[in-house]
Amino acid sequence: MTVNIVPLVMLIVYAVLTIIVANTVLRKKLGSDHFLVAARALPLSLVVAVVLGDMVGGASTVGVCQRGYNEGIVSSLYSVSLGLAFFAVAFTMSARYRKLRAVTISEVVGRLFDTRTRLTSGLVIAVAYFFIGITQIMAGGALLSPLLHIDPWIAELISALIFVVIIIAGGLKSIALVNIVQVFVIFIGMFVSLFYSLQLVGGSVSGGLSRILHELPPSFWSFSARSPLTSSGEVLGTVFTFLLCR
Repeated sequence: MTVNIVPLVMLIVYAVLTIIVANTVLRKKLGSDHFLVAARALPLSLVVAVVLGDMVGGASTVGVCQRGYNEGIVSSLYSVSLGLAFFAVAFTMSARYRKLRAVTISEVVGRLFDTRTRLTSGLVIAVAYFFIGITQIMAGGALLSPLLHIDPWIAELISALIFVVIIIAGGLKSIALVNIVQVFVIFIGMFVSLFYSLQLVGGSVSGGLSRILHELPPSFWSFSARSPLTSSGEVLGTVFTFLLCR
């Protein structure tokens, strides 16, 4: 397997630039709270945009659809789990987080335990999101390359530069504003894809729905096709992951 070194190098540069700008310019001018949590003054609409932009991604759209194609309605457990996770956070940890006034998970861990635990959690989270960042740059490049008819590595470079500009332009507030556009594009794209997919399946929207409802195996419409223990484990795993990593 060939390792694509370009997005890796670009992500390193992206991280360095973000840290330098955040610490030497924006933090001194606006304060860390303004950059990292928008001075804790985001209106509800932008808070929803931040959360939706984070939650509604490849896993909850393409991933769920791909799994639904193979397993049926049981794939919706992922989305159900995320919804339950929000309620779990709201009724358990949210008040504690507000009281701590922390801006990162590592900061919360450090205040609850000690400095060594905070540094360890920060390192683990940094490594995880480092590789997530690589995939985001490659995904952006994969979209831009055919659209602009340019080489993939050039598209990945443009993708990385766009991410840098978004982050350093205004921190969390700029991310929230961009997420509004992102969420609209995702949801509009989902409905358009559904419309054309049903037409391809049955000749029309109603025909496609009729074929899906009547011609798929009964197991595709049943949650009992899997062990209740397996399903509950999946739901609880997603909820606890959300509690620990969000």
